Amino acid sequence: MPVRRRGKGGQAINDQVTQPAARPPQPSLALAVGVVGHRPNRLPAEAIDAVRAEVGRVLEALKAAIAESGARHRTAFAAPAGAAEITVLTGLAEGADRMAAEEAQARGLAQSAVLAFPAREFEKDFETPASRKEFNDLLEKAKACLALPGERAEAERAYEQAGIAILDNADILLAIWDGGPSAGRGGTTEMLERAAKDNIPIIHVDARAEQATRVIWSGLAHASISSGMALADLSPASIEDALPAVVEALVRPPSDPEEAAKLAAFTGEIWRPRNYHLVVPLLLWALGVRSPRRSDHRPPGPDDLAAEFRASGLGMLDGAGFEPVARAYGWADGLAVRYAQIFRSAYIANFGLAALAVLLAAGSLIGKYILQLPKTGFLWAELVCIASVLIITMIGRQRDWHGRWMESREVAERLRMAMPLWLLGQRASRFSGEEPAWTGWYVRAHLRALGLASAALAPERLAAVKELLKTLVEGQCAYHGANTATMGKVERRLESLGEVAFFATFLVAAAYLALTYFDIKPSDDWSITVTALTAGLPALGAASYGVRLIGDFEGIAARSERTGAALEAIGAALDAHPPELAPLSAAAQAASATMLGDVASWRLSSETRKLAIPC
Repeated sequence: MPVRRRGKGGQAINDQVTQPAARPPQPSLALAVGVVGHRPNRLPAEAIDAVRAEVGRVLEALKAAIAESGARHRTAFAAPAGAAEITVLTGLAEGADRMAAEEAQARGLAQSAVLAFPAREFEKDFETPASRKEFNDLLEKAKACLALPGERAEAERAYEQAGIAILDNADILLAIWDGGPSAGRGGTTEMLERAAKDNIPIIHVDARAEQATRVIWSGLAHASISSGMALADLSPASIEDALPAVVEALVRPPSDPEEAAKLAAFTGEIWRPRNYHLVVPLLLWALGVRSPRRSDHRPPGPDDLAAEFRASGLGMLDGAGFEPVARAYGWADGLAVRYAQIFRSAYIANFGLAALAVLLAAGSLIGKYILQLPKTGFLWAELVCIASVLIITMIGRQRDWHGRWMESREVAERLRMAMPLWLLGQRASRFSGEEPAWTGWYVRAHLRALGLASAALAPERLAAVKELLKTLVEGQCAYHGANTATMGKVERRLESLGEVAFFATFLVAAAYLALTYFDIKPSDDWSITVTALTAGLPALGAASYGVRLIGDFEGIAARSERTGAALEAIGAALDAHPPELAPLSAAAQAASATMLGDVASWRLSSETRKLAIPC
């Protein structure tokens, strides 16, 4: 992971520091309810009033359930405590879509739209002036509208893509369905099957008003199953029994006490503008890798990093709604850099102090018998070294420098990679049900509160997203290229230091044995010096090896090289394709998988390399 954070294009950012916000932002409580259902031809006229009333009842039940969960977990969400926003997400087609949108508005809920075509083209779906007016009125009142670049020549595919976009952005799916097969590609039944396999909770309102509304979700009976079950394999439950449990599972923070404590620690962080843990930059300077920088001591603060994050969006990541995400990224990135330097400085200091303690013990022989110095001075110095190791280890474990570094970096990378997908109308970090780790919950909650991207995915918009994605990929390629070189250089020079120490030990010991072999008796001073050197030099070599082992510089260099190569291939694919939605979505997904895979591999290799007493 980064020793030094780099900005767009891989360039080092300016060393400016501003006064940050007081704490990392808590997410707002929000829930998106996607809607799929039939058009008027499959909604019996005699059932419409009953179905509409049932949709309203479902929305009221959702309001009550999320209010209850919000009150229960009010300390985990941003003020006002317990307040929640439910957004009903529809395609604004005639029939079920508009029924749900109108019922949402009647209850003060937000409604957003995903259109299969640009708005003026989609309007042609509706034959009567009254229907077109109804469409435009709902569209005008929508909180957000994502217009996909569908084409009439491939209308069924366009409707299917709109349905998939609704599923991608929905936490719960409200289905107004008659139980029959789909009338075509992207139809209601097809979307329900996809939702079941993606483990999205489904609220089924019978389009014929003959059956009671029910909840269908694998999480009700199979908490450990996250995806893959067919709709027919799932057992439904009544809305009264199941809906509160579904909403609770979706919005609650991790219930594990350790994860809850880590979340509270993160959101309770205070930014300290100076970092006094400078062992890492000093070691890099001593090894001839790079010179110390001002940012080692005064790193950029969360507000600076948030501003850089917004700027990296080429003007597409602005607005008040995006602000909590930008601030969350700024805090996570800043804390990751800070705790990386603290943790690395701590374990390097531990090994260095342990080696120094041995050198002092060995040096006390020279001091006492050759230089006639009191041994107590050496013992006091050795005691200070050992006590420092114990104190550093105790504080590091208590404050969890290692865990805070890894988890903050994970949050930052997840938020970074979510943005290109969000701009394309897709929500990253899909996981239906309770998130086991606070990092996943925190990112998902912020993305849920961010809601649907409001944009028309016209050619110019797609070209801008392509440019953003290229800039991100190129910047990460530059970072990983530089990181491969830096970490490889650190590994080689530490290895050389250890080899020199052990080779010097060998030469000293061999020279002493050679003298004794030829019956040349070394002086007492020489014997004492040899004893001190053969004890102290291996300690220096062992410390070098310990720093290499915990730092895993060789592994980091190898992973960076692989990740950089994978990202270069994605960049080449971006250059080879025009700025169209399908290839851009594939590239964004691939880049996200590559970078988050790198984070996962790094975390896996680093989990066991915690701060410990060198022994």
